[in-house]
Amino acid sequence: MNTLVIGIYDRTIRFLEINSQREITLAKSVDIPFSFSECFKFGNYDDTFISEACSLIKDSLKNLNYSSYKILLLLDTSYSFLNVVPLDIDDSESNINTYILWDISNYYPDSYKNFKINYYKLNEYKFASGIKATLIAAIENSKLEIIRKIFHNCRMQINLLDLDHFAADKYANNIFVDNTYTNEIISIGCKRNRVDISITGQKGIRYYNFIHFKDVNYQDKLLKLFSNLKKEIYLNQIKLAMVYGEDYTEDVCKFLSKKFSYINFKMPNPFEAFPINDKKQIEKKLKTEGNKFVPLFGLFLKG
Repeated sequence: MNTLVIGIYDRTIRFLEINSQREITLAKSVDIPFSFSECFKFGNYDDTFISEACSLIKDSLKNLNYSSYKILLLLDTSYSFLNVVPLDIDDSESNINTYILWDISNYYPDSYKNFKINYYKLNEYKFASGIKATLIAAIENSKLEIIRKIFHNCRMQINLLDLDHFAADKYANNIFVDNTYTNEIISIGCKRNRVDISITGQKGIRYYNFIHFKDVNYQDKLLKLFSNLKKEIYLNQIKLAMVYGEDYTEDVCKFLSKKFSYINFKMPNPFEAFPINDKKQIEKKLKTEGNKFVPLFGLFLKG
């Protein structure tokens, strides 16, 4: 069975097709004339967004027979609620869910009950004995309903949905490093006005955070975050970092390499790690921007 991975970003949709021999058979990046932020905001009231998104997807994949595919979907982390909170690891599931709802209500007082929620206990006791740092990952049901409508109209069945940065973590720990690498690794996802950062290893995710910034002076926030990391979790014990993403990626990689020279910051290219079945199906420019596809390859590994 072939696998089709679709990545949804604000003004871009990416497609990656991999066959049963783990060969790349299609990779495509499509700029879209509308914003998915607007689609998620108004899509439940204006079917124009649903129709336009569906048409773009079908036009991009007009030669594929979806019924024979496993279809995986990525969402930009900016379309989710992410927060790290202290939770008692011995508390009941009911109390944990109540606390998570309370936390979300501080940010979304009118709609906090309308979220699909997951949580992940991070691989450390950050706050106190028995109190685990826990990552909350939630997506509004209204966004999920818009996604359901789009792909229902496309006659496509989604088999797995994930957030792009956590799919990238999978790539970091399975392809970017080999099975002999036992240390933890930093994953840094760069987008316009946002950087996601996680630390993962064989025991799972240890740390997650993100920063927002304007087009200038992002270096100050990034340096502050990494300086705090150095104090909190002995950053000098980590030797390798994967940098990928939409914007600022090369600048971020160079900046952090200069400031933290004991860490090897590298930008991977998945098109060099996976064989390509038909080179004519891969746009030449994509081969030089492979780090933008890291999350899609990561979700393929998850799926």
